Amino acid sequence: MSKAIAYYRVSKPSQKHSLSVQKELVRDYCNKNKIELIFEFEEITSGEKKKQLELEKALKLLEVNNCPIICTTIDRLTRDYLFGKHICENYDTIFVFSPTMPLETKLELLHFGEKEKQLISQRTKLVLSSLKKRGVKLGNPNAKVTDEMRANSITSRRNDAQLNENNSKAYKLVCLLLSRGKNFSEIARELNDNGYLTSRNKHWQAIQVQRLIKLYGVR
Repeated sequence: MSKAIAYYRVSKPSQKHSLSVQKELVRDYCNKNKIELIFEFEEITSGEKKKQLELEKALKLLEVNNCPIICTTIDRLTRDYLFGKHICENYDTIFVFSPTMPLETKLELLHFGEKEKQLISQRTKLVLSSLKKRGVKLGNPNAKVTDEMRANSITSRRNDAQLNENNSKAYKLVCLLLSRGKNFSEIARELNDNGYLTSRNKHWQAIQVQRLIKLYGVR
């Protein structure tokens, strides 16, 4: 039986539910592939930060034990392109959603993840700037919309969706079907055939499957 070290990460304490999902997916993958998890690290910190202390501990143990590090998706590893590039180029990395992913693809996804986070930040700033121009006093508790409300609204909606029982149940099957090479349309059909419903108790469509994957896998 081969060995590996697992790493789980969320950005904020309010996202702890995602840690449980990540653990279950990684452990299922290891059980099916006869991999022994010798260490598991979990971290609550933004993937943009240069210091991910638990990840650094994991990397040191990788060198000692000469084994791979396993995460659910590459964005759970880090959002910092250069740090992620260093890890992928110097350590054996396995991502449950695509365990045979080539290095070139890993670097492309790291670059995309970093750019996406920057775009989100830019859009938030544009919204706040627009509100200021319209005369909304940001930070004023008497204002109809405050900067804090605007900045946190997307995160709040995402957390509610992530905690939704229908989403959580469906996600486990989605991950299994992804590992079998199913596309979004095929996954939606499987979900519907097995009685799974969306968060609004509707039937699944391909675009909703895609959004569900992003909900749990991209932050």
